[in-house]
Amino acid sequence: MQGGRTGKRLRAIAARAGLALLPAFLPAQAQAAATRRFSVTTTRIGSEGHPDFYAQVFINGVEYRTPRVDDVSDVDPDWAISTELPDTIEDVPVGIQIWDYDTTTGDDLGDAGPQDDDSSLDLTASYADGRWRDTGADKTDNVNWPQSCSSGDGEAGSGDDGPSVEVCFDVSTTSTGGDGDGDGLLDGWELNGYHPDGSGRHRSGPAGDGSQGPPQGRLRHLVFAPDRPVAVWPHRRGGP
Repeated sequence: MQGGRTGKRLRAIAARAGLALLPAFLPAQAQAAATRRFSVTTTRIGSEGHPDFYAQVFINGVEYRTPRVDDVSDVDPDWAISTELPDTIEDVPVGIQIWDYDTTTGDDLGDAGPQDDDSSLDLTASYADGRWRDTGADKTDNVNWPQSCSSGDGEAGSGDDGPSVEVCFDVSTTSTGGDGDGDGLLDGWELNGYHPDGSGRHRSGPAGDGSQGPPQGRLRHLVFAPDRPVAVWPHRRGGP
């Protein structure tokens, strides 16, 4: 009898040991998929009049909506849309739309895209370096890295376009907030440099060491160290 009970115990222990090993041999699709950080930051919006701006951003087919700023014609909102994407995606589709909130006639879509009959700015961002390319059919008006601002020609270009609006942006593949180290400089600027004229040339800092600097008016004080710029006291355009 005792030998029978011992045999049962041994078989139960063996069964438990086999179950414990199962997770190591599960198929890859049954395990949690690996993801990577991705964010799009809207750094500036400008237009005529005093719209109530907000942005709709599309990342890999998913729509996100930012908060709203009311009664402004030019604002540096620093809206960061953050997400996690599967690490199998190398080229990320990105779309940016700028809207004017209107309680009476419905919200109006501004023309931020360089293409006629398309008010959206549509890009594809590379995970390898965070740089983007325009996916529009008309290659003469495309917004490709290092150009980081876009505006449409409004209803003058086509009756299907909305009022012209300018939007500036940056892409990060290293953080979900757009500024992973919290120093006031966006990840894309630190990785690829800040190019105010879209030429691909780095903007030199006051120290003359080739450090990239942010747009004029974005930060109140800048202290440039030999190895990297450090920013403090962020403020909006027009502040003291």
